[in-house]
Amino acid sequence: MKRAGFVASIGAIGGAAALLPVAARAQTLTQITVASAPNDDLIALLWGIESGAFRKAGLDIVIQKASSGSAVAAAVAGNAVDIGKSSLVSILAGRSKGFPYVLVAPAGIYSGDGPTSGLVVAPNSTLKTGKDCNGKIMGVGALNDLTALGTMAWVDATGGDSKTLRYVEIPASAMAAAVEAGRIDGGTMPNPQFGQAIASGKVRLLANANTAIARRFLQAAYFATTDYVAKNKALVATFRRVIDEAGAYANAHRAQMIPIISNFTGVEPAAILAQPQQIVATSLDIRLIQPLADAAMKYNIVVAGFDPRTMIDN
Repeated sequence: MKRAGFVASIGAIGGAAALLPVAARAQTLTQITVASAPNDDLIALLWGIESGAFRKAGLDIVIQKASSGSAVAAAVAGNAVDIGKSSLVSILAGRSKGFPYVLVAPAGIYSGDGPTSGLVVAPNSTLKTGKDCNGKIMGVGALNDLTALGTMAWVDATGGDSKTLRYVEIPASAMAAAVEAGRIDGGTMPNPQFGQAIASGKVRLLANANTAIARRFLQAAYFATTDYVAKNKALVATFRRVIDEAGAYANAHRAQMIPIISNFTGVEPAAILAQPQQIVATSLDIRLIQPLADAAMKYNIVVAGFDPRTMIDN
């Protein structure tokens, strides 16, 4: 789809476009719609827009916010958007069950050395281990996404039985309020909402649950359908190049990224700064994907025996 000029879809981030020369603003750009939940591992995309790198490459990126990775996956499958950024679990699960998803670029990395998500409970909660969680109600972003997988893995690893858990799907932005109100016993959520919730004092950290999956893995990625990739090979290659370059810059310039993340997510800069930096990957490395795929297969979220290498666009 072709259109003239740059359309700012994330408020003040697009303000730099007004400073471009008239000739640059008149350039015909190819529009790509990208769906994502408001997480900080979207920073490569946001910086690509803010820096003008996408415009320079001939791309007009329009972002559509979604409530969860599963909602993003549904939007991509239904051709409602061109590219999605989602929990890698949701993408792997969909592809293993027949949905034509293809990974086109990496997003956030989870690291046990600097956890950027966590399982939170009320400050006065008596929950301490997975065994204490048996039969409890847990909030997750979606039933088959990373928040659910991390919760199950941690409960089982610390003496509990994840099969006894009951789940409620809740957006990250509403998770802390649900815990505080007692509607759920705990909830696993990503940054920056996780950092904001901890800073509020209304919840406390029970566990860095995702570390029970692996110490380090790719937690999210950008993806499209096989049909979209086949029809737009050059476009996808350009998108991936800008994401990789923007991600490398974002990793090295955290202070510059914080106001951009805050503007997109609505989370205060201080809450973002108080948490470990969300590092983004700069390549689709199977060594970072396989640990998550193995865990998802263990819990029957991904079909057993699925090879994630078959869905990486080269």
